[in-house]
Amino acid sequence: MTQASKPANQLNSPINTNNNTLKTATANVNTYSQPFKKNPATLQSVNMSLETASGKVISLDQTMQQAGLSLRDATSNTVRYNSETSKVSDVASRAGQAATLAGTNFRTIG
Repeated sequence: MTQASKPANQLNSPINTNNNTLKTATANVNTYSQPFKKNPATLQSVNMSLETASGKVISLDQTMQQAGLSLRDATSNTVRYNSETSKVSDVASRAGQAATLAGTNFRTIG
């Protein structure tokens, strides 16, 4: 019986060690939670800080949305500018063709 109970005692040793670790961890949790139990205002302060941070995130999001709108406006203006540039280029090309034709006609006549 003693031989059979010996391995069981050896198995219990790590369990006892883990149990002590768990007690220590519980004590640490209780220690760290004391300031909040004694002073709930600290917890409220943390909560208010989170709300403030949340407000800043919302503000940043709105700023980014406004920047997105500005970028769309700029893109729209660029498209319009490119369209006008294309029209000017087309007119210049036609003027060049007309000048070439006039030069050809002048040489033919002359």
